[in-house]
Parts: sequence; C-alpha cells; structure tokens
Amino acid sequence: MGYLNLVGARNPYSDNIDLMSVEEIIRLINLEEKTVAGIVERAIPQIVEVTEKAMSAIQSGGRLILCGAGSASGRLVEAEVAQLEPSYGMDPSKIVALSFGLGGPLDLIEDLENKEEYGEEALKNVGLCNKDVVIGVSGTGQTLSIVGCLKYAKQVGALAVALCCNIGSKIEEIADISILTPVGPEIITESARHKGGTAHKMVLNMITSSIVIKLGYVYRNIKVGLPTNRPNLWEKGIGFVIDATKCTRERAELCLKRCNGNVKVAVLMILNDIDSVDNALSLLDRNGGRVRL
Repeated sequence: MGYLNLVGARNPYSDNIDLMSVEEIIRLINLEEKTVAGIVERAIPQIVEVTEKAMSAIQSGGRLILCGAGSASGRLVEAEVAQLEPSYGMDPSKIVALSFGLGGPLDLIEDLENKEEYGEEALKNVGLCNKDVVIGVSGTGQTLSIVGCLKYAKQVGALAVALCCNIGSKIEEIADISILTPVGPEIITESARHKGGTAHKMVLNMITSSIVIKLGYVYRNIKVGLPTNRPNLWEKGIGFVIDATKCTRERAELCLKRCNGNVKVAVLMILNDIDSVDNALSLLDRNGGRVRL
C-alpha cells in the first residue's frame, strides 16, 4: 500500500464549519473525537510491544527518547516528559524529550522542522546508543527532522519506533515498529492538534504510565515515587503513606521524616514492620525499586 495522507484530506463533515454556530462546532469536535479511542485500541498490540521494549531498555541502562516537531508533536513530547519527575519521581535522564521547531522566528521554526540533519544532530547531542529506544512522533509521518531521528536511530542500532496518523509514511518505512493511529481528516484541514494530537497523547500516556507503574513508582494505584520537597507535596506524601498502609497520621509523618521524605521507603517500612531505613533501602534495591514484595 502506498502513502495515504489521511491527515491532510479535507473532512466532509466540517466543510462549512465557518458557517456553524459555536454549539454546532463544539458538538462536531466532540463527535469526531469520540472515534479516537477505538482507533488507538486497534494499535494496542504495538503499544504493548514498544512499552515492554522501552521498559527493558531503561532497566538495562538505556533510555526512552521521544522526538516530536512543531507546535503539536513537539510540545506534546515535551509535556509528556515534563510530568514524570514531579509527579512520580522518575529519573529525568531515563525518559527524554527532543523537540524541533519550537520558538523563534517562523523561518527558523520551519528550518528546524524540515531538515533531516537536525534529527541526527539532536540525537548525537544526547549520546544516542544501541541501548536506547527512540519514538518519532509525527501526524503526517513525513516530518523531515523526525525522519532524520529514526534514520540515525537505525544507524546506531537503537530501536526505532514510528507514531503517526498516516499509512505508508516515511517514518513507517524506516521504523522497526510502527504505532499507527489513522484518525482520518481533521475538522480543520491538516490541524493535527485535534484528533491526531488526542490519539498521540493517549498512546504516550499509555506508554509512560505503564513504565512508571512497572518500574515501581506506583504501589497499588498510589504515586509512592512522589517527591516531597515542597510543603504541599509533603502533605500529599503523608496522605499517600496513610492510604497505602492504613496507619495513623502520626506514624506516617514520623516515618516519612526518618526516610527524608521518601514515600516509597516509608510505605515499605510500615507494611513490613522494618525499623531500619538502611534495611528498607537495601530491600527496595533488591526488589527492583518496587514496594510490593
């Protein structure tokens, strides 16, 4: 099958969107967005495969590197990665975002998005190696900086993954694994921040959330990796310890102080009646950073 530019096609349902009332526009957007979850569902086997390989890479000393370009995909990968350390305590060196064409004059933005060599250069700058996994995110699958990222990933032996909304695109041809979310024409032609952006946000959420869960930053459904270095986060940390162990607030606060604010260690100590912080840290390390033994 050849290249199908589904994202670039015109949507017949929104042909006269400029004549619609605000309510009609909003209802149409809502109706179109309802299709996205089902399309993402069809890609679950590939999403699972990529997630497992990314998790394995991180456990083996590699990284997951998300690459996106422009105001849609570039900001999407940056936002995805930016949430992981403050929300879960994830080591920021393990999941990295590279974005192209954000900020500056329009001609510079276009230049950064549309040259393959910038993708290669950016990955060289972060020391890409064969232990890493690279996901190139592009609505059309034709963005040249992302093409350059995946070409260089293949060159060094890193796993190259394409995440795009079109079929038969350049990044799909290059990639080892492709996650395809063919959401079809956007309500505003080529405005991939709509259905395409929603689909890609869903996929990236699935991947990064699964990783933080399986790597031990979550116990049950509680964010035990949460940093507690600010007063509001300290209070959240106490609440998480109480939720996870059903202990009193007094015990939770005392244990959290002894652990220097490490929620995960505090939970492990209380659940297993461990008195020594050092012993709890050692047990946690032997258990791959997971509270559940």
